[in-house]
Amino acid sequence: GIASGTVCGWIAGLLVAVLLVGRGKSDGLHWSRESLRLHAETLKRIIRVGAPQSLEIAMMWLIHAFGIKVIAGLKDEGALGAHILAIRVESMSFLPGFAIATAAAALAGQYLGAGSREMAVKAVRLSWMSAVFLMSAIGVFFVFGRELLIGWMAPDSELHLKLAAPLLIVCALAQPFFATCIILKTSMRGAGATHIVMRWSFGSMIFYRVIVLWAMGHFGVATLTRVWMVLSLDLFTQALIFARLHFRGKWLDARV
Repeated sequence: GIASGTVCGWIAGLLVAVLLVGRGKSDGLHWSRESLRLHAETLKRIIRVGAPQSLEIAMMWLIHAFGIKVIAGLKDEGALGAHILAIRVESMSFLPGFAIATAAAALAGQYLGAGSREMAVKAVRLSWMSAVFLMSAIGVFFVFGRELLIGWMAPDSELHLKLAAPLLIVCALAQPFFATCIILKTSMRGAGATHIVMRWSFGSMIFYRVIVLWAMGHFGVATLTRVWMVLSLDLFTQALIFARLHFRGKWLDARV
């Protein structure tokens, strides 16, 4: 049911967009046969910016799949279910963060297109502070309301409550770093610096989410809480890396 509804929503959204653009009623946007022909220079720019991000997203999901495999192999009964529950609760925090990041990316791209590097930086930093404050505040709610939140999604399940409750504490501590990663990585993508994001994201994720998790599973020291601590260390490391990259400013010179 969820999958069918999602696909129907995507199809409906596509049809609405096609109708609006086809009729030319979307803020003057309109297409014609000539405008639908391939334009070599524009295609090169799309590939130059889009290819690194496509590779990053594809590899990121493969890395996540490996993490799921590690969690599914834990000795704790119900570990995978508790993991999914904790992510569903955490989405209350990171989904608003991604919304703010979308605004940061759009503003950064617009200001850089207008030749104002200073305003691009200001927009990103304001979004950064807003996301850190909001996600950290929600993280406090995760700590004090963890039993209530888990109980809503898994009522009368003492097993899932026992396993997922510590995860929300780890999650809450990681929220400022998660917010930093979301805003700075997305804003750099909006500026066209997708190759920078891909390179540094890969380095941290492969180390923590593949090498460290594999070692923990291989030597039998992995637990669900320890896995989440490793994931949080990845976010902490990436936050430091991308904060440094942001202040260095090379992302502002990305070729689009």
